[in-house]
Amino acid sequence: MPSIAASARKLAQGQASPRNSTPITLRPGLLTPAEVVAVARYAAPVEIASETREAVGELS
Repeated sequence: MPSIAASARKLAQGQASPRNSTPITLRPGLLTPAEVVAVARYAAPVEIASETREAVGELS
């Protein structure tokens, strides 16, 4: 199974199609801000850790 980070990078680069999957929690340092946005826009419901939300700003 590909890692969350690898999947998000493919989404951010347009190399993967969005699809529903298990909700995930993103932690600081796991993804870049662009990858966080890609996951939040295209993946299943995403719970973003407060530290990550503060780092990239509110996505909503």
